[in-house]
Amino acid sequence: MYAENADGDRVNDGYPVLRVWALAHAPDITIVGEGAQGRQVREIVKQSDPTQLIYAKGEIFSAAGIAIIAKYDDDSEETVTVYNLSKTTALAFGDTSVTVSGTYEGEDFSFAIPIDVYVLGDTDGSGTVTVSDARNAISLIGNRTLSGAELARVDVDGSGTITISDIRAIINLIGH
Repeated sequence: MYAENADGDRVNDGYPVLRVWALAHAPDITIVGEGAQGRQVREIVKQSDPTQLIYAKGEIFSAAGIAIIAKYDDDSEETVTVYNLSKTTALAFGDTSVTVSGTYEGEDFSFAIPIDVYVLGDTDGSGTVTVSDARNAISLIGNRTLSGAELARVDVDGSGTITISDIRAIINLIGH
């Protein structure tokens, strides 16, 4: 990696020039050659999804737990920590994904993260809480096979099991 001026002449006697310095102090200089430390990004991959993928309507998406990795041509790797989220406001019923995107060392990346957004008390997934949701919840009291979004929709009090207090809460949510 070296730097050259607008006339194509090498600057700094051909020795490496820090990109940060060049951009801040000499905007007419162009960095030429390989990426940082003589390597180039080969690909950018999503190594793991965020920890939370199930949300109640109105919650904010959290990227905590996501791992985006830049893989270099020398087989080294770095974690990418700066990126943009397509949704930073309250999630709505019907939202199915959030896109994580950005540019790292000149390489663009974009990954769609699938999410499930539910309405608390909406046992049938219609988007509204009705009398039939309360009936469905009654049939699920004590059901230990529910998990994920299915459990989250019905377990209004967050106890981990469906109880009569969940039924009462669902009845209170009807029409809201």
